[in-house]
Amino acid sequence: MKQHLQIGYYLKKLDNLLTEGIRRIHESVNITRLQWQLLNTVYVLEQANRSNLYAALEEFADKETVDKAIQELKSRNLLEETNLLILTDQGKVLHNTCLKRQEAFRRRVMQQISDEEYLQVLRVLEKMIINLEE
Repeated sequence: MKQHLQIGYYLKKLDNLLTEGIRRIHESVNITRLQWQLLNTVYVLEQANRSNLYAALEEFADKETVDKAIQELKSRNLLEETNLLILTDQGKVLHNTCLKRQEAFRRRVMQQISDEEYLQVLRVLEKMIINLEE
């Protein structure tokens, strides 16, 4: 029987591989992970304002860092801000390009993994998180 390493090894290894793969995608379209999160959140919410973004991105960055990233995207003509933040036409093209590359990456990650297997892993990880948060 094959000896397995502790779960921490597999979690860290997978996290490193996922992070590096996504970093390369973001680099290929000249954005950071936080900038992607901003663009995608604006796209998904459709009615995004700074408060929505702060709440949605609180695990990624503080308000000051989010504000800086918004300003960078606005200066590159990827975001426009009135009362709401919206993707410019250029922002929509970049978002679509990045999204398609990420979807291809996700398909690669999920090769030979059934939906049931994936959901089982999520359930186990959620239980572990709950066990440690108590």
